[in-house]
Amino acid sequence: MSTSEPATTAEWSIECSDDERFADWTVEEGEPVPPLDAVQTLYSAVESGEPPELVWRCLGRRQMDAEQPSEDEDEPVQLPDMSDFDFGADDVSQPVKTPRRQPGAAPRGSAKKKSTSLDKILKSMKRTRELEAREASEANAANSKEKAG
Repeated sequence: MSTSEPATTAEWSIECSDDERFADWTVEEGEPVPPLDAVQTLYSAVESGEPPELVWRCLGRRQMDAEQPSEDEDEPVQLPDMSDFDFGADDVSQPVKTPRRQPGAAPRGSAKKKSTSLDKILKSMKRTRELEAREASEANAANSKEKAG
């Protein structure tokens, strides 16, 4: 069948619309839910050992159109002629050697493990307090000069 021919009714058959088919279903949290009696009959059939009846029809395989070329008969790809390019010795780049870490060598830069001692922390805290106290005393001295002056 080509695309210009209209489809016959034997090829296309629609029994009913989805609205008619699922009219008794409810929607809960955005999901369609079948009626309880239909679910109960399916579960009772499964419990009794009967397989549920499936409504399905095999449509078969579609016939190949003679007008369409098959993928196996593709023409070979023509590559462009590369003989007119000039590749000189200057154009060839040297391979870049990436630095490798030597076994047993300590890591450098940001790869080092950051660690500190309690003594270093306490000294830093003491220095910070002294700086804050010095700044506060300088601010008080400036305020007292403004009041006196």
